[in-house]
Amino acid sequence: MDPLSALSVAAAVVQFLDFSGTIVASTYKIYKSSSKKNEGNDTLTSITARLINLNSELERSASFSPTSKIDQEIITLCQQCKKTADILLDALRQLSAGSNVTLWDSFRMALRNVWSQGEIDALQSRLDAYRQQISMHILVGLRGQIQYLQRENDRRDDEINVSLQTTQDLAMKILGVVDTQKKFQTDIIRAINRSNSWTGQYQPKTLEPHKLDTRDLDDFNARLLHILQFHEIGMREGAIADPHASTLGWLFEPSSSTGSGPTFSDWLAEDVPFYWIAGKAGSGKSTLMKHLYESPLLADRLQRWAAGDELRILCFYFWNADADIQMSLEGLVRTLLFQALEKDNSYIPICFPNRYETRLMFPDEAVYQPAFTWNELEGALKAYLQEASKHRKLFLLIDGLDEFGGQPLGIIKFVNTLPARRVKVCVSSRPWVAFEDAFGSKPSLRLDDYTKPDIRSFVEVNFRANPGFVARERLDPDYAAQIIQNVSEKAEGVFLWVSLVVRSLMEGFSGGERLSDLQERLDELPSDLEQLFLKILNKLNPKQLQRSAQFFQMLRLARRQISSLEFSFADEDSAERIYKMDITPLSTREVEARVEILARRLNECCKGLIEIPKVRGKAKPDGKVSYLHRTVSDFWSKNENKKRLVDMQGNDFNPYVRLCLARIAMLKVMMKIDRDYFWDTLIYGVGYAKAAEARSKEPLPKLFVELARVADDLSARCDRNGEAYLATLMNSPAIRWDPDDRKISYTWPWMFTDFRPKANFLALAAIYGLKSYLDFLTTSLTPRMRTQVCSIALHYALLPGDRVAEKYYSVLNVAEGKTSYHKDDLIMMLLKNGADPNYVNPATNRTAWETLWDQYDYPRYTTANAFLDAGADPDALLHHKYRHWILDHNREGRQIFDLCKQVKRRNRGSLRANFVNLWSARPKSRSPAPNIDRHNRKEGDRSEFLYQLQQSYRT
Repeated sequence: MDPLSALSVAAAVVQFLDFSGTIVASTYKIYKSSSKKNEGNDTLTSITARLINLNSELERSASFSPTSKIDQEIITLCQQCKKTADILLDALRQLSAGSNVTLWDSFRMALRNVWSQGEIDALQSRLDAYRQQISMHILVGLRGQIQYLQRENDRRDDEINVSLQTTQDLAMKILGVVDTQKKFQTDIIRAINRSNSWTGQYQPKTLEPHKLDTRDLDDFNARLLHILQFHEIGMREGAIADPHASTLGWLFEPSSSTGSGPTFSDWLAEDVPFYWIAGKAGSGKSTLMKHLYESPLLADRLQRWAAGDELRILCFYFWNADADIQMSLEGLVRTLLFQALEKDNSYIPICFPNRYETRLMFPDEAVYQPAFTWNELEGALKAYLQEASKHRKLFLLIDGLDEFGGQPLGIIKFVNTLPARRVKVCVSSRPWVAFEDAFGSKPSLRLDDYTKPDIRSFVEVNFRANPGFVARERLDPDYAAQIIQNVSEKAEGVFLWVSLVVRSLMEGFSGGERLSDLQERLDELPSDLEQLFLKILNKLNPKQLQRSAQFFQMLRLARRQISSLEFSFADEDSAERIYKMDITPLSTREVEARVEILARRLNECCKGLIEIPKVRGKAKPDGKVSYLHRTVSDFWSKNENKKRLVDMQGNDFNPYVRLCLARIAMLKVMMKIDRDYFWDTLIYGVGYAKAAEARSKEPLPKLFVELARVADDLSARCDRNGEAYLATLMNSPAIRWDPDDRKISYTWPWMFTDFRPKANFLALAAIYGLKSYLDFLTTSLTPRMRTQVCSIALHYALLPGDRVAEKYYSVLNVAEGKTSYHKDDLIMMLLKNGADPNYVNPATNRTAWETLWDQYDYPRYTTANAFLDAGADPDALLHHKYRHWILDHNREGRQIFDLCKQVKRRNRGSLRANFVNLWSARPKSRSPAPNIDRHNRKEGDRSEFLYQLQQSYRT
């Protein structure tokens, strides 16, 4: 009989004994009592029925076949209990046969007749003996059952361990195969890259036998175009002013040339591959190139050269602006390739054969691969020019070679490789010596030699649109014609100069100035652009001059182009107004009003040197604020002019504070939560806050506190499905709102890392090294909470640069002008404030001390020493799996290892000294510790505890 069956038999016996004992005990009370009232409440019928049921249970239990000695004894007890049950049933049946007197009277009288006092006592004793025996048998049976279950568990554990080991072995084999496959895959990709390196003899036919199906090919092409494109790819073209009406008409006329070689119109029709357009700063070169690219006359004039072939026109504008890519060869090549391949993606496999073959062999591999290398981009452009020119004619426009970020010889060498028999190239630049030497002997034109009629037309149209000038012309037409002539000649072909001078003179016309005053105003305006800028600014009143300096300073220090709306927030002189703003979008009317007011203010204070794009006469809220011309930017980049700005802006003005507040405001008025916009706005705000602290030389925690509040609020907002907006936009697992906890599972800082604990702005602050904010935050906490927060922040502070969005590191160092992944000062502060270096991060199952050596780039001796002083375990480094690599590659590795050994010896000595003290504190004679409440322990408990601790140590 199995243990469970034996227990069921025993349970039946226990139920019978319990009920029978109750009957007998009650019977004795009834026997002694002369009253009808008894503690029992059962009727005679119910008593009889229950006993019959229990007797039936005993009969069934007695039918089991015993398999052990214990089972046999339990069955014997069961049979004896059944005999007792029969006796009780006989007594109850006799009671049932009595007269119709009251039930309890009959029961009491019957018991006196049926059972004597001795019989009742004997039955009571017998039941007690049965109860004791069954209790003992149950205990023995339970022990047997426990042993049986333990054996079964041990057997199953052994089976599980064997299964786990088998699974682990299989997993290791699978991982080994995966690693081998990945290595094999990497080797293949490297071989593909080596074999398809551009040599000038690439044969695209090698790809023809192996093709992707249409769907995969479309996906491949779309992905590659996506990574080829960059954010600023079309910005410069949009920022270039359109040509004034009735200007540049001469460009396509076959008139005589004043430059070298044929006219531009003639060159377009001839089989000559290169043309250079030179011009002074501000002469309108970019406007001309944009006009060329957008004019339908260009394609018309090129038809003679194309001779019936299809024509493809590509264009790029170098721009010495905020983004390095806009003034680089990479930006040039990626733009030309994107324009060409977007129009005809059949050339993508030819231009990027390595990525195409990788996709053929490994469909799940990214096109994906790493970022473009220069060799790959250069080879792709050469492949396109070679292959595409077989079937069509190519015309390339490249503007602003003087705005190239490298040496002029670098861009000269590159553009000289582009022209070919079926490829025409037209470039523009200032007439620097390097460009004169390289292009002077080739077909060219001097723009300022052609623009005098255009400038005169520009002056006439603008003057005659001014009512003051019209009145003056009616009064003195000869003077009106003379001043137009004077302005046109003094401009010397520089459109920028004449646009500023016309603005100044129109103010005089509007003010009704006398002829002598107008002539004096014109004579005072210098021909040199930079002197003209100073002259314009010096005419401002002190308040306007201060405001203009603040505008120029904010625009100069902005890390990227800034929108009209954001610039309007930067111009707010009250930080409290930004702090008190609600986190809600502005209405269209509010946005338009803010931008219109800003446009008026810029016009009043900067006199046109800073511009806002306009559409139908209204400023664009999303338009980018910019200098009137690059020469204005160059002017403020000179050291003496930087100092002039600082002197003019006011002592209490911090441009980085204003820029940070503007970013906070832009976060608050977001129309919709967008991943890229959110991160760009937030991280640039953090960068400006850091720069503001560096400039003010004191902590500015309020900026960080407000950034944290707004960012946490936005990150936790959920849509109607209960999903956090940023989670779905980041393509991460759904993050759902917990109505009980009132928090979301994972918050926004972890969209860019692979950790998954609950986190908030604290994590971001640690990742990006916001020391002053964390110091401010943690010093206000209780000691226990401070230790916990600092310990968590320490883990995040140890994240290296490649685990987060690296592109933001340059943003966060705007004040220093350099990029640094080291956060030693922050780490020291966290340790000083109580961070535990041995705290285990549940996401990584690693301590901060281990993480330091796992991930941090070359920890310094001072950093390691600070960890050890804070209690870091030296064995974690002494037995680290990369200890040999650390010794070989870390310059201070040997010193740090020696320090760990010293700390270990010191700790061991301290431990021994402590136990000697514990030994002397032990009691003379041992006695069991008194059983008292833990809050009221006496000194004896401490001695007993120390003695037990010492004994454990000795063992």
